Amino acid sequence: ELYLYFPKGDQPNFDTWAKHQQAEIVTNDNYGVSIRSSRFVFTHNKWINLKQQIHLNSVHSSGHGNADGWIKVFVNHESAPIMTIQDAVLRKYDDVKIDGIFFSTFFGGHDDSWASAHDTYTLYKNFQISVGHH
Repeated sequence: ELYLYFPKGDQPNFDTWAKHQQAEIVTNDNYGVSIRSSRFVFTHNKWINLKQQIHLNSVHSSGHGNADGWIKVFVNHESAPIMTIQDAVLRKYDDVKIDGIFFSTFFGGHDDSWASAHDTYTLYKNFQISVGHH
């Protein structure tokens, strides 16, 4: 799942845009935009390779982004992405760049009723960040 805070109101006709994406788009005015794929779940005791590519949209004038940005998510070195977001306005100003990542895991929910009955954990390794075309 991608959990984004991006200018939802800047997508040309957001509802129509969301229906044409290769992913499930769930919006919440308090919590952002959740982008999901039913084609992927974590498997117990198995390493998984995840790759995310982001292409920021171009900006034609300050405060007006073009709908030409995209995000793709790949699993286990497959050549076809499990999730594609396209024709997206991810920024409105040219000086907005990607300068890092925020990564977290979340068991779910917003109160104790969502808590696991026992300790759970995940392991991560080999994080890589690169710039350019891949």
